[in-house]
Amino acid sequence: MKIKYIKRTVFAAVLMSSAVLGYLLYEPEIYSLDWQPLPKIEVTKGQSQQFESGFEQEIVKAQELIQQGLSDLGSPGISIAVGIKGKKVWAAAYGLSDIETKKPITLGSQFRIGSTSKAVTSLALGKLLELNLLQLDDNIEVYLPDLPKALHGITIRQLASHQSGIRNYGSCFCLPMPEYYNNDTYTSVSDALAVFINDKLEFQPGSKFSYSSYNYTLLSAVMEQAAKQPFLDLMNSQVFEPLKMNLTAADAKGVNIPNQVSFYNVGYGHYQLSYDVDNSNKWAGGGFLSTPSDLVQMTNQLLSGKYLQKSTLATLFEPQKLNNGEVNIQNYALGWRHSIRKKTLAGKSSVHYIHHGGRAAGSSSLLIMFPEYELVVSVLINSSVGNYGDLWDLTLEVATPFLSVLESKKNVQVLSLQNH
Repeated sequence: MKIKYIKRTVFAAVLMSSAVLGYLLYEPEIYSLDWQPLPKIEVTKGQSQQFESGFEQEIVKAQELIQQGLSDLGSPGISIAVGIKGKKVWAAAYGLSDIETKKPITLGSQFRIGSTSKAVTSLALGKLLELNLLQLDDNIEVYLPDLPKALHGITIRQLASHQSGIRNYGSCFCLPMPEYYNNDTYTSVSDALAVFINDKLEFQPGSKFSYSSYNYTLLSAVMEQAAKQPFLDLMNSQVFEPLKMNLTAADAKGVNIPNQVSFYNVGYGHYQLSYDVDNSNKWAGGGFLSTPSDLVQMTNQLLSGKYLQKSTLATLFEPQKLNNGEVNIQNYALGWRHSIRKKTLAGKSSVHYIHHGGRAAGSSSLLIMFPEYELVVSVLINSSVGNYGDLWDLTLEVATPFLSVLESKKNVQVLSLQNH
C-alpha cells in the first residue's frame, strides 16, 4: 500500500508540475480564470468632431456605422479619423479606454497599432533614401558587417518587402514560449536581433515572399547605422516631429503614457486584460502607439507630396518583384500593401487603395488611403479582434459614403471642363 501511495504521489506531482510548466510556457494562449462579463458599452457616448465643412451627411452615416461597428466587434472602445485632400475632416471616439475605471475613449487616446508600424517606419526609410544615406539594393552587411555570414547578400529592399527569408515569430524554451508574447526588455535594436539573427533562412533571399516582423527589426538596425542615430531618435527627428505626430511613440514597457488605453481580449460577451508584452524587440515592425488623427495626419502629408518627393512615394508604394520577375503574392510594396478593390465601391468596379493593418496584444488597427480621391481612413480598437475581416468590412463601409461623394464631385468637374 505504501509503495502504491508513493507512486500515486509521484505521478500526481509530475502531472501537476507538467500542468504548471505548460501554463507558464503557454500562458498567453490559455484561457485563464480572470475572464469577466463584458459590461454594456454605451456606443453613442463619446467624442465626435468635424474639422471641415461639406461632408455633413457622410459624417452622420459614418458615425452610425462606427457606433454599430463598436457593438458588432465587441470591443470596449473604438477611434476613427478621416482625411480628405490633405486635411483632417472628421474624428470620433466611442466606448471605454479602461473598463474597470469606466474611463472613456477620447480623440487623444493612444492605441497599439501593431504592424501598421511598418508603414510608419517606411517614411523614415524614404527620408534616408532622399538623403542618399542608403540605397534599396545595398547589401545589409555594408551597414552591419558583424552579421552572420548566412545573412550576407540580403538587400534592404528584400527586408522592407519580406523577401529576405528571415523567419517570423516562433517558439522558444523561455517564458512565455510563444515569441509573439515576448515580455523581455531589449535596451537597443542591436540587442533585439539576438532573438532570430542566428537562425537558418527559410529560403534564398528574393526567391519567395514570407511576411515577418523580424525583417523590420533588422531593417531598423540597418537604418540606425545609415543615419548614425538610434532608431527611435531617427523616427522622432525625421517623422514624428516634422509631421506633428505628437501622440505617436514607442510602446515601451514601464514608461508612463497618460493617454494610452488599456488593452483587452474579448470573446463571447467576456473580457480580460491582454497579456503584458514588451515590444522593444519589434518597434519598427509592430511596436508603435498612435491615434487615428496622427495616422491620418501622416498619410495626408504623404499624399500631398509635401513630405516626400513623388518619386520616393512611388518607390514606397510599388509592389515588389521576386527574383523571377513576378510581383509577390501579397502585392506588398515597402511597408505598404497595394490593392485593387474588385467589388463595386463608390459606383466603380475597381478602386486602388494602399493600406496596412495591424494586430497587437489587445489592439487592432487599419489604415487605408485611396490615392485617386486623396481619402485616408484610420480605425483603431482596444481589443484583439477575432475576425480581422470584420474590421476591414467596417472601415470600407465607413469609407464608402466619402468615396461616393468624391466620385460624384470628380464627375461634375469633368463635365464642367467638357462644357468649357
